[in-house]
Amino acid sequence: DFQCNDCGLAFKNKKSLLLHSRTHSEQRSYQCEECDMSFKTSAHLRRHHNTVHRAIKFSCSHCSVSYGRKDKLRMHMERTHNIQTYFPCEICLKSFSSA
Repeated sequence: DFQCNDCGLAFKNKKSLLLHSRTHSEQRSYQCEECDMSFKTSAHLRRHHNTVHRAIKFSCSHCSVSYGRKDKLRMHMERTHNIQTYFPCEICLKSFSSA
């Protein structure tokens, strides 16, 4: 893994880390009114607000973690608890949420 020196996030490859590193140096003029986070675009601020501060949360049934986005919970389940959440079809190669 490649870890960001600024925030500690880990990435699978160096290119992803380099792309992420740019976010620490660019101006962030869109400030969240509910926390100290700031963003470089209004779209990123809106996404942050919807996923962090809105009422709907996706909670892990194995620990106390919750996320504002279902895909983030699935990623947590796979990485933290080693629970498969997508099942690939051996015929068409598409992924499904149940086997």
